[in-house]
Amino acid sequence: MNLKVLQLLLRHRDVLMKVVEAAKKFPQDGSYLAKWKVVDEIAELVIPILEQELDAPKLMSYEDEDFLTPRTYDAKVLAAGAEYGALGIDWKLLIEVIIPIVISILEAVIGRK
Repeated sequence: MNLKVLQLLLRHRDVLMKVVEAAKKFPQDGSYLAKWKVVDEIAELVIPILEQELDAPKLMSYEDEDFLTPRTYDAKVLAAGAEYGALGIDWKLLIEVIIPIVISILEAVIGRK
């Protein structure tokens, strides 16, 4: 799922950059309410593209990811990481804040598989 989320965000770079700006405000030691405000801001950005992707249905459709070898999967993650690096996006922010929030939003919207 992490790879699919990385690829989803890369397909929508304009939204990705807005998500990054919102995620930078995430208060690691803040109150639940302060954290929720950032999650809500990210949800408002991400849910429209989830609806677009799910209608298409690109995001959760069958992909070769289910049949990737660990080496191939790692190569795809590294390639995505290189694209994020080229965009100047902090990998730690992506892994610790953005990906967990987007996955949680996705699970809340479409249900856990």
